[in-house]
Amino acid sequence: MVNKTGAAVLYPSGCILGESPMWHNERQSCFWVDIEGCTIYEYSFLDKSCRQYELSKRVSLVVKGSIADELIVGLQGGVARFNLLTETLTVLTTELNADWKSYRCNDGGCDNMGLVMDKHN
Repeated sequence: MVNKTGAAVLYPSGCILGESPMWHNERQSCFWVDIEGCTIYEYSFLDKSCRQYELSKRVSLVVKGSIADELIVGLQGGVARFNLLTETLTVLTTELNADWKSYRCNDGGCDNMGLVMDKHN
């Protein structure tokens, strides 16, 4: 449905707390997360479909990994690599001095060297 401004809903995800949109040029997809729903979404512009990757922890940010089928994610528990083909998480670091039962990573992105940065630091 297109509104008067020309904006349209591509996928009615029903996220509890949707954030962190990221364009992935190699996959021609837009990714975003539902923090409280512990889910990564991928909307493919190639076939107009949406995939959901459910995690066991709250996920708050996604950035492109070093290969097309990989994301770097900030989540409750640290920073991890997520393989989109196998849907497996590989923890990269938990050394963020946080009580992971109460805290999670927040908004972030990559610098020009490809390093993940928390926007609040």
